[in-house]
Amino acid sequence: MNQQPSLFLTEQSRQRAVAFALALTRDTRLAPQPYEQMLLDQFVRGEMTIDQVLTSLDTSEPGLPVGASHVEPLK
Repeated sequence: MNQQPSLFLTEQSRQRAVAFALALTRDTRLAPQPYEQMLLDQFVRGEMTIDQVLTSLDTSEPGLPVGASHVEPLK
């Protein structure tokens, strides 16, 4: 099981961290897309750890539906 850093132990602290990140990225190309926002919302609610969010982002491909993954064709 992944351990949360002590900074992220409460929903309130997770909400503050996400609000700070969103404020920094507002009106930029770095603002979260819907899938990224969904992951952040799950993190804030404590349904995912920050490591799980990062893993989900690393293994997803922009533009694919939520839960879909890209599979390279066999050659």
